[in-house]
Amino acid sequence: MEGVQLCVPRHGVEDNEEEQDWELEQGLLSLFATSDKANPSSAENSGEEDSSPMLTTHTYTRRDPTALPLELEISLLSCRHSLWGHKLWNAAKVLGEMIDSRPSLVQGKYCLELGAGAALPSLLAALNGARRVVCSDYATSTDRVLVAAMQTNIDRLVAQAFLPHDVLRAVGYVWGQPINSLLAPLQEEKGGGVSKFQVILCADLIFNRSEHKKLLWTCKTCLEEDGEVLVTYSHHDPGKRALDMAFFALATQEEEREEGVEEGVGGWIVEDVKMEQHVDLFVESDGLDEERGKVYVKRLRRRRGANRG
Repeated sequence: MEGVQLCVPRHGVEDNEEEQDWELEQGLLSLFATSDKANPSSAENSGEEDSSPMLTTHTYTRRDPTALPLELEISLLSCRHSLWGHKLWNAAKVLGEMIDSRPSLVQGKYCLELGAGAALPSLLAALNGARRVVCSDYATSTDRVLVAAMQTNIDRLVAQAFLPHDVLRAVGYVWGQPINSLLAPLQEEKGGGVSKFQVILCADLIFNRSEHKKLLWTCKTCLEEDGEVLVTYSHHDPGKRALDMAFFALATQEEEREEGVEEGVGGWIVEDVKMEQHVDLFVESDGLDEERGKVYVKRLRRRRGANRG
């Protein structure tokens, strides 16, 4: 991939720290711009990704031996994507396992997954009785490769008769933009009535540090008043843990209006749920592998009385 390179810092590469931070910030800012000229998958940037991406299939085995299906075939991009959506991250697996072990988290509810990648948590939410699930990831008019991968995973389960055709919908969405496309599947079911989501799933997203405000704004705008956001994450660069955790500091602030965002993004209650130790996808033997392998789970709810837009 020759476009945006540093969405996750490369371990073991000794570059100038300030230069790395600048490249990371500029890369993500351009990546989430509204113009299609910022397309991370365009021929101008890479020549690797197009609207009909090459996919590779991985097998995910659920922990409950009685679950149907016991094994899920998960299609991922076979080439590197700037947003690292070509990997099945530990944080997505942990969130999926939570849903499998506690179906009540999603049963009968409207669920949204942001930055879904392969959409494993969304697939498991649908299989565990969610009323309607919308899985979303980055897309523009000329770059829909991540959406295509999600749709492949949905179509497979529908073809195998594990899911009805209308329970799970894949949608292209850029954080901070109008949410019409995210709400449309709910409004179709409601006959045009206004509905929002009761559960929002966010697996391994806070590494996109320049986009914290837009991510929180999207969560706030899409969530029902009594809903919850489940956030799982790892510190891919443990030395910059504080930059990841700025997401939660921003979430707990009082509501403030921010330039470029319609309304404030604070007003959340953040609850620690658990931490699990896993083996990180990138083992560097640099003394930090254990830290990178930790997956944290937090629950976010709107503070009572906070401005909801």
